[in-house]
Amino acid sequence: VGIVSRGYGRKSRGLLVVSDGQRILADVRQSGDEPQLLAHLTSSVPVLVDEDRARGCEEAVRRFGCQILLLDDAFQHRRVHRVMDIVLIHARRGFGNGYLLPAGPLREPLRALRRAGQIVLTRCSNLEEHAHLVAAIRRHTAAPLSCADYMFTGLRSLSGTRAPTDWLRGRRVVAVAGIADPEGFFESLRGLGAEPVHTLRFVDHHWYTERDVARIERLAGDVQAEAVVTTEKDLVRLGPLLGKYRDAWLALRVELQPRHVSREHWEAVIRELLAKIPVHTPA
Repeated sequence: VGIVSRGYGRKSRGLLVVSDGQRILADVRQSGDEPQLLAHLTSSVPVLVDEDRARGCEEAVRRFGCQILLLDDAFQHRRVHRVMDIVLIHARRGFGNGYLLPAGPLREPLRALRRAGQIVLTRCSNLEEHAHLVAAIRRHTAAPLSCADYMFTGLRSLSGTRAPTDWLRGRRVVAVAGIADPEGFFESLRGLGAEPVHTLRFVDHHWYTERDVARIERLAGDVQAEAVVTTEKDLVRLGPLLGKYRDAWLALRVELQPRHVSREHWEAVIRELLAKIPVHTPA
């Protein structure tokens, strides 16, 4: 199994092996934040980035013998044939105003959902709460539809210190997010009982500077915050700058937990996909 990503926001170009499945071979500025995080979270799985996904896939097969490739954010990348497209839709935002970029949030018309093999509504605990969105999806596809919500599994620092999410309850924190949905992150912290006395928003994939870190630390000191809490993706970008603050800045660890369908559903989907992959035996 291998992962191939575009590496959005990275400071390099072309084909790059982020991880060979044993060691991380590129820093976050070379790889981009999301591939770097994937490399940290997975073991024995090579991670590659290339704006030319087809070339990245070919290299993963040639160099690492990958039989299964996971493409991150590649629904519009038609040059690579897929066995299945899994489309994630934010249940609370839906399709926004329904217009294509730049007038709205959509990259393609909704009829493109016909290509989806599975659709997952995120930030969703049950489909009944989003009947209007489900109806809009069903006008374009009969693909299996399920929902999933975030499950917060704890906190971690760059130095490896870990704490349960209960640690946040009643604590004054400075919350920092440079992601697509910072408000969702701040809302999650409040839901876990934290008291964000300052919330700082940066653009998605923001490259932090030493000046940013100094400003945030100064704010945390002024309000006597007990920690700076950020996302795992942000912590990857902040890592090279934190120095003596490696224990004081914490990332909220998160997993996407399926709802509405059982774990067995996804295991059956995986078995179906594996059955479609040709087996090559040595001559």
